[in-house]
Amino acid sequence: MPRAGFYNDNEYRRYPFTPAAVNADALPDDLIVDCGFIMGLDSGFDAAVHTVYLHQVRKTSTQIEFEFRTTAPNAADTSLVFTRPFDAEEWATEFADAVPADTECAEEPLWEGFMVSGVMAPTVAALSVGGSLTFTATRIVEPARVQSLVKSYLRSVNIGNYPRIIAPPCIDGEPAILPVSNEIIVNATCIKGNIRFKPGFNCAINQYDYANRITIGAQRGANTENDPNGELCQYGSEIKLYNDEQPPIINVETGARSKFLSGGPACDEVITGINGLGAPDVKIVGGAGIQVLPDPVNAHTIQLKIAGNLLTDNC
Repeated sequence: MPRAGFYNDNEYRRYPFTPAAVNADALPDDLIVDCGFIMGLDSGFDAAVHTVYLHQVRKTSTQIEFEFRTTAPNAADTSLVFTRPFDAEEWATEFADAVPADTECAEEPLWEGFMVSGVMAPTVAALSVGGSLTFTATRIVEPARVQSLVKSYLRSVNIGNYPRIIAPPCIDGEPAILPVSNEIIVNATCIKGNIRFKPGFNCAINQYDYANRITIGAQRGANTENDPNGELCQYGSEIKLYNDEQPPIINVETGARSKFLSGGPACDEVITGINGLGAPDVKIVGGAGIQVLPDPVNAHTIQLKIAGNLLTDNC
């Protein structure tokens, strides 16, 4: 609440408008004794460049209307209009707000404000019905009466992932060329209110109240003990980026899909046949005097060795 006598003092000075840069206009100083405005998150208001100003005072058959505008780029096409009946009491207060911005997740007004009127009778008598007083740069609201919320808070949280890197399928023995996409896969938008972060598999979330910080990091084995749907073990322990994600097709002729969300063959799919022999697994067994051994150095490699102790004098 203003201090006692504040409104009365304002009836005898230009406040809440800036000092006149040109000759005084026809607006009585006692008509508007106070006002204040809040520029919303989407208004684009920059206090160093933009202003709020009284655009027009007009008379209808039943009331006086006060229209305020702003030079903020995203709110320049909207106005705040305050109304007073002809017999309004001195120091009447009214609040007004503009519609929300035409952007996703916006619910709060583009800008809002209040106005306190003073003595109405002289203006009511001076204007005819349909008459108006229009101003340009002569009635700019004091900068201290304008508060900007631009870049001042987080309105909502959106969740998305970059596309997964996919192993290309082979066509006629050659890897196909897949188009590169950086389009973000959106999982949720406009998350507001009390937001809860829930850790997934092998993930740990820690909250530090004293530092006003939340950390999200990897932790081996975290949250893997309770997986009733076996989600962690599906697709080679790759987790879906979105609910409808499916493994890519690795055989365009049969339509067979990979066992992994990132594509490519599994270990049991790398070799599909040896000398025309195909099976889920092929056993290589050494014959007389031949040993088949795993390579002690190179992974996924076998060694074929001649075993002298398995040979006879006749062989």
